[in-house]
Amino acid sequence: MSNLTYIYAKRVAELRRGVDAGEGPDVLEAGRSLIDKVIVTPSDDPDDPPGSN
Repeated sequence: MSNLTYIYAKRVAELRRGVDAGEGPDVLEAGRSLIDKVIVTPSDDPDDPPGSN
């Protein structure tokens, strides 16, 4: 397992434990560490919510 794969797997495991334990701020931080960026795009239909990629 590469170092990057190990780090990602470890962070996912921490996130899972936090969710299972109902931990608030620690779960948010673990989740944020897994997200590089969020892209929101406008919908073609003005009545629909924006989409994400």
